[in-house]
Amino acid sequence: MCFRIMSSHRCSYIVLALFLLYSAMVGAQDKVPEFFTFTFENDLFVGEDNGYTNGMGVTFGKGPFKEFNNENLPNWLHWLAKDLYVSTMENKQRGVAHMFFQRMQTPEDLSETELIIDDVPYAGLLAWQGTPSRLSIIKIRFLQVSYGVSGATLLSFKYHP
Repeated sequence: MCFRIMSSHRCSYIVLALFLLYSAMVGAQDKVPEFFTFTFENDLFVGEDNGYTNGMGVTFGKGPFKEFNNENLPNWLHWLAKDLYVSTMENKQRGVAHMFFQRMQTPEDLSETELIIDDVPYAGLLAWQGTPSRLSIIKIRFLQVSYGVSGATLLSFKYHP
């Protein structure tokens, strides 16, 4: 598992790249290796808000494999990625990661009820993110697709002024 205290997706990309490189060095196996990470972020860890309040998510993925197909990607994502750079280059390893996550950001002044022009809005996001990736020895290239909901759909207005 990967527990991280940073407000970006760098840890997930690092875990994916290291996992795929390790798997490629180990050699071909009958079963494609899989991985799982859990992420929990909170501004309490760094002592300041800076607009980002908290988030959590789970990521799971698998790879490496030679090509994307309907067994390692959802049908619609395979259709979307099949002619793109992550799928078309020959002699490259591939992998995929799926993340389900929640994120929340808040303005600096939590008591303000009017629009604040020069600050982030109060907002929440609940989403799925799919990341098919192409791996070489020196680079990882990926296509990232996100789908989610925000705002009143999350009922977050009940817990904040």
